[in-house]
Amino acid sequence: MSRLRSGDVVVITGASTGIGRAVALEFAKRRCRLILAARRIERLNEVARECEKLGAECLSISTDVSRAEDVQLLADEAINHWGQLDVWINNAGVGAIGSFTEVPLREHQQVLETNLFGYLHGAHAALKVFKRQKRGVLINNASVCSRLATPYLASYNASKFAIRGLTHSLRQDLAVEGLRDVHVCQINPGVIDTPAFQSAGNYSGKPLRIRIPMTKPETVARKIVSLVERPRREVFVGPLTGIGTLAYTLLPAFTGAFLVWGMKRLYFNADGNQPAKSGNVLRPSPSETFN
Repeated sequence: MSRLRSGDVVVITGASTGIGRAVALEFAKRRCRLILAARRIERLNEVARECEKLGAECLSISTDVSRAEDVQLLADEAINHWGQLDVWINNAGVGAIGSFTEVPLREHQQVLETNLFGYLHGAHAALKVFKRQKRGVLINNASVCSRLATPYLASYNASKFAIRGLTHSLRQDLAVEGLRDVHVCQINPGVIDTPAFQSAGNYSGKPLRIRIPMTKPETVARKIVSLVERPRREVFVGPLTGIGTLAYTLLPAFTGAFLVWGMKRLYFNADGNQPAKSGNVLRPSPSETFN
């Protein structure tokens, strides 16, 4: 039986573009009531208008997920406006690309503040409501980088590995407490066709051009909706993500060497030079999210 019903209240962080926007539109098709969160309110309002055309009710709230009080407001608004909270999607994220020592420490710290603490803030706000209701679905968009490490993304990989640990621990908490209808799920997309790399901080010295097959954000959005309808512990999205993770687990040295080879082709064979930039790590950019 589907757990997703018309009128369910869904909070989506990082909803202004990319995966977040696609997720909002997918839930809007099912006439859910949406709270859309990101830093740029004008972009959120554009997404909200698209969702309303599909029959959804929407609230747009400018949110910096690294601020616990901003995130708590999302849960409070869900209860104040609609009296319930059914689904929470932790999705907002940023990244800084480049050799670990070339990326400023402040930006490494902000990646962790946004990606890890943003998810922790979201989980804390959502699960307090879910426990009172004795039902709800929390989904963490963790990325395949939660299962395998890649060069030049040290703080991003660290945040995603930590999200996986957080997700597992939260699920065990709920099991201890006997809350069988409160679910914590993790989704691991591969490389997604969004403006992510263009808007990320870039300290690699090269323009980034992806030369591998990418998955559409709509594919991730449909998988997230399916997780609400049938909660599972963890799912992968994108070509070879599951196989790549298994290879990294069984043959870490070989798989790591392959990733190094691939990243050299991506970073060092690009034409031209790219001045260092912080992208959207410290402040919003037009394309907003890294995920």
